[in-house]
Amino acid sequence: MTSEKGKSICQITPFLYPYPGGQEVHTYMLSRSLARIGWKVSIVTTNFPIGKTYEKVDGVEIYRTRMVINPIDNPITPSMLSILKKIDADVFHAHSYWNFSTNVACFISQLRKIPFLITSHGYQPFRYFLGKFLRTFYLKTIGGYTLSNLDKMILYHPQDKHILMSLGVPEAKIEIIPNAITLEEFNPDIDGSDFIEKYNLVESKRILFVGRLIKRKGCKYIIKAMKDILRVFPNAKLIVVGNGPQERQLKSLSKNLKISESVIFMGYIPPLGETLKKIYAISDVLVLPSLDECMSRVILEAMSMKKPIITTDAWYSKWLVQPGEVAAVLVNPKITEQLANAVISVLQDSALATNLATKGRKLIEDKYNWDKIAKQLTKLYVKCIEGKRQQLNL
Repeated sequence: MTSEKGKSICQITPFLYPYPGGQEVHTYMLSRSLARIGWKVSIVTTNFPIGKTYEKVDGVEIYRTRMVINPIDNPITPSMLSILKKIDADVFHAHSYWNFSTNVACFISQLRKIPFLITSHGYQPFRYFLGKFLRTFYLKTIGGYTLSNLDKMILYHPQDKHILMSLGVPEAKIEIIPNAITLEEFNPDIDGSDFIEKYNLVESKRILFVGRLIKRKGCKYIIKAMKDILRVFPNAKLIVVGNGPQERQLKSLSKNLKISESVIFMGYIPPLGETLKKIYAISDVLVLPSLDECMSRVILEAMSMKKPIITTDAWYSKWLVQPGEVAAVLVNPKITEQLANAVISVLQDSALATNLATKGRKLIEDKYNWDKIAKQLTKLYVKCIEGKRQQLNL
């Protein structure tokens, strides 16, 4: 241990915001929130995207290590070893259990005899032989070592429990602490009127998709549904925020469906920037028809902005429809008519839209904002620190 008061935490992640991704934004926002309530916080990550080797941002010390190679988005950074050996930390908190950085953090935590926690940012099954083989090999070697030596595994919601338990993580080591956003940054009073004028959207119903343009995000399903939506709302516009390998294919799809004038591809927009907040502000409904998801930051942001949500009826969406807390419409996005009808219903029924938006905002205020989650994590960190000290008779 290096901090006498037990208030020093090191977050470890392969990439960090502004690298695009939910895990990267989560780690940055969590660290900032912990610093605000008195923790000394450091982040050890890689130099991708290129950044300063060391800087202090929002009260958080950031160390970037040189990436040697990056196989399957898993950067190998040998210099991370030396930084983690000497960095001021009472707890190591790594993000995702598949990464080299997590394995290194686990190894050093054992040498330093400090608690080691992991947040799982979702489990995406491998569907091909090579992926399945690599997963099995990893879990029988260094991945198995990492999972067997952690103190706590943090999950966003209980639905992931059975997956981690099947990988050998005892139920007693699993904690449920959800994702979160910052209320004041995503508030319903943000003005996006200049965006409406810029894109001539005054007369339009505005449907929003935000996400990477990859297969599992399901953007093609809302594009297909637009054909039916436009029959009821001829001036409707689908705003697509994000880029990715399917961008050309999705643009071709909208062209082939003869709806390209009704689909606006915005490209990549930084997730914490003012432009994205303005786009949320002017949208009438957010549609996220993902095939696979964890606990979407995009949904949290839109809910905080009091926007009605339509998303996939799958195990990972159950947190949105708890008894008395129905904060979204859940559909099977592969059934085009079902998705289109859900969007049409929300656009036609202002009472339904308002009810969803109000319940969504309340859910964020009550459960999913960083002020609450940082305090929840603080209790867990302190518990782990005290437990480790008792174990070592310190």
